[in-house]
Order: sequence, then C-alpha cells, then structure tokens
Amino acid sequence: DGFNFIGRFVLPKLKELGASEQDIHTIMVDNPRRFLEGK
Repeated sequence: DGFNFIGRFVLPKLKELGASEQDIHTIMVDNPRRFLEGK
C-alpha cells in the first residue's frame, strides 16, 4: 500500500533529513490539493 509506505518510511526519513512539519504538510496536503484543483 503506497500510503502505508509513505507513512512508515518516507515521512520518517524526511524528518530525519531535517524536513519541518510545515514542509511535510506542503508535500502531503498543499501540493496534491493544488494539483487536483488544477492550479
């Protein structure tokens, strides 16, 4: 499952590499929203 992989592996690695909670929110929420809204 792709989302399980993201939650278990990708997000922890991003945090380990110094990504902020806002960075992760942008990647996981804001960018997909803009894409789906056609912006």
